[in-house]
Amino acid sequence: MPQPPQPPQPRIPGSAVRRVPVQGPQSVPTVREALLTREQAADHARSAGQDSDQRSHAVRCLIRAQLRLALTLGVGFFCTVVLVALLLVSTGVGALTVWGVPLAWAIPGVGFFPVLLGLAYWYRRRAEANERLWAETLGLHLKQAGR
Repeated sequence: MPQPPQPPQPRIPGSAVRRVPVQGPQSVPTVREALLTREQAADHARSAGQDSDQRSHAVRCLIRAQLRLALTLGVGFFCTVVLVALLLVSTGVGALTVWGVPLAWAIPGVGFFPVLLGLAYWYRRRAEANERLWAETLGLHLKQAGR
């Protein structure tokens, strides 16, 4: 099937092909946007311009809240480990033995795991609360895990 002739493209001197500037997306698409068909994406692109600033601000706030939570727990746990280690080394408490094992070995080897599990559980609950608040801000409905 013959194609109709194309109008001549303006040429850049010294170039064999016309240069066209290409722009990528201005923001990272959401999961919902990534799963749209071409027709749905075209409709969404026409209507998404108004609230994209609000969404991008909300996403930045969520990322900041999650980072603040992670850093707070990480730094807090690190400080606790350092303080306990200093306490065990600088005082005579580390020389005490329980079932033949010095406390300087038993506390870091066994005692920190329940603390880590508790912090992980608390972090997960707080992170999910942050995400629920973010979804409510944008008017989205998140599916509950395990339900």
